[in-house]
Amino acid sequence: MIASVIHNLRNLTNFSGQDTKNQFWPYAGVLLGLSFLGLMLAWIPEFLASFVRAEAFAIANPEMATIIEEPGSKTIIIHEFHPDLMPNFGWLFGSLGLICAILVMMVAASVARRLRDRGKTWLWAVPPLIFLIIGAVGMQTLFAAFARDEAGSEMFGAFMLLFANNAAYLGSLGCLVYLLAGDSKTETPSA
Repeated sequence: MIASVIHNLRNLTNFSGQDTKNQFWPYAGVLLGLSFLGLMLAWIPEFLASFVRAEAFAIANPEMATIIEEPGSKTIIIHEFHPDLMPNFGWLFGSLGLICAILVMMVAASVARRLRDRGKTWLWAVPPLIFLIIGAVGMQTLFAAFARDEAGSEMFGAFMLLFANNAAYLGSLGCLVYLLAGDSKTETPSA
């Protein structure tokens, strides 16, 4: 695994050549794990702050909220929508976008080399990236409108378009993973 990570870090800008499954997947797994860790570290403080705001609101406004405390858990029910209690979706989606951008930059060359090893062009990696960008921008816009308490048929239509985009993203990502997981199409000399 370490050899795979070192190989890919040394070749971050090398889009030529070929990488085997053993050169690609350990590196991709480490990057994915680090991305999830970074996302957790970025999001947990914001969600905790949102919970603290909701608890303070419930204590200050008992007629507008209910607090249910049981051993090991606390439930806060806010009876009306209060956008100021919501997490900062701009920060959440901004950090998600930053982490995704870093991940794409870190894996782009290795994906191109792996696809070449499969006898495919790097263009197979483009559709998931396009759908990811559309989804990230669209979700941020949709959640910002939701936080402003803007309801209506426009939001439903936007949600349905994003749902279709996310389905296309998952389909194209699944296709890409299938291509990346396959055996080499070129002969590699045995050592």
